[in-house]
Amino acid sequence: MPRWYSLELMAASTVSFAMLVCPCASAQTYDPSTQHPRSADESVLEILRVAKSQREHLGPYTVTRRYTLCNGHLKSATILQVMWTYKPGVGKQFKVLSSQGSSGLAQRALMEVLETEAKNSRLKTDPSSITLDHYSFELAASEQNNYKLRLTPRHKNKYLVNGYALVKESNNTIVRVEGRTSKRLSFWVSNADVVQEFANYAGFWLPSKTQSTANVRFAGKVDLTIEAGDYDFARRVSSTLRHLAWEFSDFLPLSFGRLAPAC
Repeated sequence: MPRWYSLELMAASTVSFAMLVCPCASAQTYDPSTQHPRSADESVLEILRVAKSQREHLGPYTVTRRYTLCNGHLKSATILQVMWTYKPGVGKQFKVLSSQGSSGLAQRALMEVLETEAKNSRLKTDPSSITLDHYSFELAASEQNNYKLRLTPRHKNKYLVNGYALVKESNNTIVRVEGRTSKRLSFWVSNADVVQEFANYAGFWLPSKTQSTANVRFAGKVDLTIEAGDYDFARRVSSTLRHLAWEFSDFLPLSFGRLAPAC
């Protein structure tokens, strides 16, 4: 079997769009009955403004995610439970809590996914972020309480997708992104189809579920699902109490989220 396990695999699943998480409270409401129809440029500028506000307000957090990799050549799905810790100005760190599945190759593939996300979180510019430098935008359609933006990458990159962003009109937050990567992930791995959903956690819109599907030479279709539990912001305490919070942090319960769907 080729080195499909190195997958740069779902570099596509680390299409984390971390730059887009947006605080609900700081967003302004757009009322189409009192304003002229917005242009794509106006929409994007407002989305970026709200995203910038969240980056400035988002403090440390921890979250436990469930990673499930499925392939027809595997006897069973490979599953990792991973705790992520984020600190502003530092980036993300992860710790594998548990693993299931007999395939060492698949587990190494998932470890590469984790390492890639941690590495990208420490870069000055996230290569997967939805920005004017990475994308051109076009208003595609309106739905009840939402509208769609067409995403067209300005250059081919395995972290950027040709697709759509679904935007919540009341607060200019992106709640869903879907599309196909604009470049193959590697010689062995095709372009990937990616769907990422965001949910509101304590006023912040953060990734809740990511699904990626790609075809691998000689291995067939590979599916990767990432599901998040609750984000824990409890460690955003005052500096005078922070040492006590860390001392007792081992007693805080972890939420493992719902189980991944069967393969």
